[in-house]
Amino acid sequence: MDTILKSPLKRFEIIIPLAAIVLTLIGLSTIKSTIVAGSELNPVLQANLINIQLMALAIGLLLFTIVSMINYVYFAYLSIPIYVVTVFLLALILVVGEVTRGSMRWFNIGPISFQPSSISIIFLIIFFGYYFSAVKSKINQLRYLILGFVLMAVPMVLLLAEPDLGSALILFFVWFAMLHLTPISKKKLLIIYVIGLLSIPIGITKLQDYQLKRLTSFVNPQSDPTGSGYNVIQSIIAVGSGQLLGRGWGRGTQSHLQYLPEQHTDFIFATFAEEQGFIGALVLIGLYAIILWRLASLAMRLQRDKFAFYIISGIITWLALHVFINIGMNIGIAPITGIPLLLVSYGGTAMITAWLAFGIVEAIYRHTTS
Repeated sequence: MDTILKSPLKRFEIIIPLAAIVLTLIGLSTIKSTIVAGSELNPVLQANLINIQLMALAIGLLLFTIVSMINYVYFAYLSIPIYVVTVFLLALILVVGEVTRGSMRWFNIGPISFQPSSISIIFLIIFFGYYFSAVKSKINQLRYLILGFVLMAVPMVLLLAEPDLGSALILFFVWFAMLHLTPISKKKLLIIYVIGLLSIPIGITKLQDYQLKRLTSFVNPQSDPTGSGYNVIQSIIAVGSGQLLGRGWGRGTQSHLQYLPEQHTDFIFATFAEEQGFIGALVLIGLYAIILWRLASLAMRLQRDKFAFYIISGIITWLALHVFINIGMNIGIAPITGIPLLLVSYGGTAMITAWLAFGIVEAIYRHTTS
């Protein structure tokens, strides 16, 4: 058996971290631009954004380096404790978490804030990679299928209780995508689809009014242009005003005149597209496409190693959902769910989580590639 740690100089998948670094630099540059735009409103807060993001990047790179040297087979041994700790943290935050904008999502430890919902999905991908690889064809037995659903539903319900609808939906779709890759029968999948479709009306009745408005406002934002549709309208204007080459760094009128909300978090893509135009947006999307392509190539080579295959496939789904939903809500084709654009949006926990995920990918690559 391989040792737990592998020398950092042996085998290294360089394309993914290089593309991730470029995306991170794009994010830092765009956040800096929003500081120029908002410095008059709150200079102290705005000035701290870059420092916090740089600190998160340093932690993320440290985790990436450490995790990438670990033999990924040890993740399987830790998967059950990882699941227990994840559920514990998601439950604990409902008791002692900090309330922000009506949601209880943050642990505050002195000056440091930590959002467990962001990192929990990566931990759960490891666990479900272990679960699906362990049960194998037994997933067609009703008890194992139900158990797998319950194990997903527990953290999902805790996420909904915060409430964090975006993370809960991503968790469900990641689990469902991983389930598709198991030897589950088409008949059982069809039954799950039917149950899921029939459950949608029930789920809608459980949503808060503001959540329902956020999920539906993108269809016709003009119906409430100063309320639920405001963010979508201003974001579409910002993206469109960038045209082909953009207005230039720090010259976006929507962000500088404070029309565009959440310009450094949820709507950072609109800020970037306004300043760098269609060409810049194409480059940014291309960088994500390169990462997803490399991940898919690695997954295809690992189909015999089900544990590694499921983990990589889960990370692909997780990343693709973040990119599609965030950019989609910026251009008005997806509902506003508060999903960040990984590596680009401001957010320390999201930055650390992204680099942790890539560290896991690197660990798998280095211990499976001859």
